Amino acid sequence: MPTSTFAQKCHQMVSAGHSTIGWSREGDTIWVSNPERLGREHIPKYYDHSSYASWTRALHAHSFRKLTPSTWSHPSFHRDRPEAASTIVRKRPPHRGGKPAREEKALLAEPKATRVKRKDKDLKLLDTAIDKAVESLPPLTACAVKEEIERQATQTKAAAAAAAAAASADTLEAGDTKKSSVPTPEQAKRLAALKEQIIREKQLARQLKNMLEQLEANATRVRATHTARHA
Repeated sequence: MPTSTFAQKCHQMVSAGHSTIGWSREGDTIWVSNPERLGREHIPKYYDHSSYASWTRALHAHSFRKLTPSTWSHPSFHRDRPEAASTIVRKRPPHRGGKPAREEKALLAEPKATRVKRKDKDLKLLDTAIDKAVESLPPLTACAVKEEIERQATQTKAAAAAAAAAASADTLEAGDTKKSSVPTPEQAKRLAALKEQIIREKQLARQLKNMLEQLEANATRVRATHTARHA
């Protein structure tokens, strides 16, 4: 395993007696008192840059633990064991995306016939999934939406009939045909509630109708895709 010189240089810098960086009393922690001055005056003496931020990122890359905004530690980094700093190495970067190189090489090394067979198997699985979607989901969902529209329409008609019957009963009880043309406060309240309910039911019916149209359009696209794949 290659040896990193970062930790060794860091040990030298911390042990040099600078006023901006040093060891804790126990000798197992680094402290920094003036980051700007450290970057400007001392970091360039040990590294090929003068960036305090770059130096702290390097600490993290070498598995140093940040205890506070200005203190760090590492199990192998100690004032009294400078030789242990040579064992501190930079962490390997995480693997980003895709399959590991060995697995990719193994797939590429497969015979062409095997790769074709694997691809055909994947396509069959995809076709099976599409068949299930076409046969079950769209029709069932469309039927459910239609049933909901019919149910809401039935409820609206029933509510209107009940309100009309109640209004007629109130008029008969009043016994005054001249005054019956002017609704009582109770009748006005019922009529207002009925109007609000009818408006809500109409809005819901429109929403359900739009949902049904969208579902039918989606089902048409899925069927067209399915037909094209089998053509």
